[in-house]
Amino acid sequence: MKKLFSFMFVLLITIVCLTACGSSGQDKETASGQGGNSDSKGYPTKPIELIVPWDAGGSTDLIARTLAKEVEKELGQPVMVVNKPGAGGTLAATEVAKAPADGYKIMISSNSPFTSQPNIKPTKYSIEDFRVIHGTTYENMAILTHADSKWETLEDLMKEKDSGTSIKYATSGAGGFSHLASATFFDESGLTGQYVPFKSGAETITALLGKQVDIITVHPGEAMEHVKAGKLKFLGVFSEEKATEIPDVPTFKEKGMDLVWGVYKFIVVPKDVPEDVYKKLNEAFAKAYSSDSYKEFLKKSNISGYDESPEKIEEKIREEVKETKVWIDKIKFAQ
Repeated sequence: MKKLFSFMFVLLITIVCLTACGSSGQDKETASGQGGNSDSKGYPTKPIELIVPWDAGGSTDLIARTLAKEVEKELGQPVMVVNKPGAGGTLAATEVAKAPADGYKIMISSNSPFTSQPNIKPTKYSIEDFRVIHGTTYENMAILTHADSKWETLEDLMKEKDSGTSIKYATSGAGGFSHLASATFFDESGLTGQYVPFKSGAETITALLGKQVDIITVHPGEAMEHVKAGKLKFLGVFSEEKATEIPDVPTFKEKGMDLVWGVYKFIVVPKDVPEDVYKKLNEAFAKAYSSDSYKEFLKKSNISGYDESPEKIEEKIREEVKETKVWIDKIKFAQ
């Protein structure tokens, strides 16, 4: 009996040891797969966050939501648009730069968080911390005033130089390109301005509709419905040539001011994302960009698509950092 008991005890211990060893081996395999390509083969296995650095309702938010619906179809997982405004887009960019490079947190951005913002104050990231997945849009910027304003033309506005009037002007995102474009206009025209920042293009337009400010700088597509409704009017556009969406609006270059500012937008992911994950995201956004729904959105919104290669977008940003610094230093620009 004792021998039988001893045999059963040894057998039980052996089974326990073998089970533990097997579990340990599986744990090691699982651990070794985390963050590496072996674990990313099934990507995505859970919802993806698409971070928008500005409030809901603006053009960037609408672009993100339109693309997200199409990308979901390609990847088979929800793409949740999350608005995280603040500090001209730098709060969101900082968060995404520090996020795990697993493809589950990505961001739509304009050029300003990577070009103008780092020249205004130090940021904890640069374009070198990201990889561009795909371009989305190119948007001009224009100055508008209320339809009831006494300024019918850009020349009317510029006559205020000798009146001593302080003009209240608004943009979305202090330190962003719309803010910088406005500041360069005031510098070149000699007008006196008082800046009023808002978190989104939608808020900026609402302020002008309510006559809380005198002029605003936004993307033409954001304000088009209000212009067509006779509530707002364009005064000038910061484009190299006549803007196709507003061909009757004069450029600042026509009026003797070499002011050309535009915003291009794109999707980014932390730079160390596994190559197979990057490829899936790139292909999904490429298909979303080419979808009928996105084309219809661009047409309806009076926005141009931006299909430049990721590599060229990254290089353009590096060049623009230097170009923007020249202007920021010249006008002593600050938020």
